Amino acid sequence: MGNSSEIKNKKNINIDDFKGAIFDMDGTLLDSMYLWDIICNEYLIRQGITPEPGLAEVFKTKTLTESAHYYQDTYGVKDDIEKICDDINSMIEYSYSHEVESKPGTHKFLEHLKAKNYKLYVASATDVYLIKKAFEHAGILEYFDGILSTQDTGISKRFSDVYDKATEKMGLTKDDVIVFEDCLYAIETCKKADYAVVAMSDRASVEDADKIKELADKYISSFEEMM
Repeated sequence: MGNSSEIKNKKNINIDDFKGAIFDMDGTLLDSMYLWDIICNEYLIRQGITPEPGLAEVFKTKTLTESAHYYQDTYGVKDDIEKICDDINSMIEYSYSHEVESKPGTHKFLEHLKAKNYKLYVASATDVYLIKKAFEHAGILEYFDGILSTQDTGISKRFSDVYDKATEKMGLTKDDVIVFEDCLYAIETCKKADYAVVAMSDRASVEDADKIKELADKYISSFEEMM
């Protein structure tokens, strides 16, 4: 699995031409990407360590496990990988369970897709138990046929494995599936792997907006635009 080196041509996006959708969570379904920008610095501050400028950008393309290794290698954090990951997840769990809300039009769009008998999957860098807590709070857990995390595959979204596995779990092919993402690097991964990609605008990726618009097959600021 993984990526080819060539970005594929843009595809026409018509909901009726597909049978399934793969959704990222943070910044796509939920307005939550900003939390990780805060947490990556806050974790070090609680350890009595001053984070480097731009740390959030460094972590953007990493799995949680890769981030934990970075804390060890770059900042000398002594805790083992499992404890670092558990501590970070604990820091963000309350916000997922009580505060984070879905993006505009999310519920209506998911209802729209299920009415068309779409298969719906999640592919996220966030741990599955946190995704479930966030979806329960936002009231959207029931729409999804399955949830995958890069923590489960052990491979970040720099490679297409998590999307490929979701496609396989749905019993579909790439031609049957639309991917919804917000981050430039993940969109690039999906386009290299020949998926149809709809990009959701997000405050955490505003600096990459021009590149995202150029790369994605469609760019939206609300799921209402898909209907």
